[in-house]
Amino acid sequence: MCGGASRYYMDCNQLLDAPTQCGCSCAGGNCNNRVTCCTHFRYGQCHQDIPQVGAIVCRMITCTPPWQIDASCTTTDAQDDATRFHDAPCLHAPPKPPPPPGRLVTAEWFLRDTPSSGNSTTTFSYGSAGDLPIVGDWDGDGIASPGVVRDGVFYLRNSNTAGVADITFVYGNPDDTVIVGDWDGDGKDSIGVVRGNTFYLRNTNTPGPADVVFNFGNPGDRVIVGKWKVGELADSVGVVRGNTFYLMNPRTGLADIVFDYGDPGDKVVIGDWDGDGVDTPCVVRGATWYARNSNSKGVADLTFIYGDPSDIRLVGRWSKSSIKPVSGVAVAR
Repeated sequence: MCGGASRYYMDCNQLLDAPTQCGCSCAGGNCNNRVTCCTHFRYGQCHQDIPQVGAIVCRMITCTPPWQIDASCTTTDAQDDATRFHDAPCLHAPPKPPPPPGRLVTAEWFLRDTPSSGNSTTTFSYGSAGDLPIVGDWDGDGIASPGVVRDGVFYLRNSNTAGVADITFVYGNPDDTVIVGDWDGDGKDSIGVVRGNTFYLRNTNTPGPADVVFNFGNPGDRVIVGKWKVGELADSVGVVRGNTFYLMNPRTGLADIVFDYGDPGDKVVIGDWDGDGVDTPCVVRGATWYARNSNSKGVADLTFIYGDPSDIRLVGRWSKSSIKPVSGVAVAR
């Protein structure tokens, strides 16, 4: 426009003490023209003697320096980069909602080999925010390791270290309740899903139809898994309703062990806390774990503190170094 030279904008602002003030409209009453009197702004390099001005009535663009047109205009550089700091919420995408309870936030795992207070013995990262964390002995080596479920896809890892999944497959629906157990007694854990009160168990960590289907409990019950009696090779299921535990006899399909333990709002985990081969309940209240060594009502046999109240609680045998094969504890975040 100016042959490569600078161009200048000169605004005609209305005086604040003018007898009448113009209103925002199309210039000359023709909306093919630019609007006028709609913007209240000044550059401030001309007529510094006027502290305040009104709306912009017109704008002129010129190749002639303004101080050659109007002696009140100065040659002072009035550049201001402060506008680069202007911000507003509408300029940013809305923040993602936090993952729902029971889902990973930072994907950090903290494992402790024994059910006791103290620091973690193994720490690593696995999965992504929003994943559902699970644990199981996927390869039959006697050590439980992590897995995550993401939109119905299972990502299982065979070591308690960071890395990529060793096993990946699809099973169930994204809104199913996921459980883990050794359903056929082969020494390897595999997955299952619960829909309502129907259990769909699979004996291998591969896609395919359920190997075992049955009903137990009521929709809305909290599902638990364990070996409820001495000598059992395969895992059985149970449910918790309020603070009442119903443990299923796999031969009859009915609950043959029923007892109360803990409070209805407690978080429940299952493990072998004394190494006798029988899984028994533990309730977690805040950061305190209250474990019981028999499937019966009574007081806790073992109490310890581990993790933070907001952590996800997990149980598994993380090491073969202990004298008795007791369950270790873990928290995931």
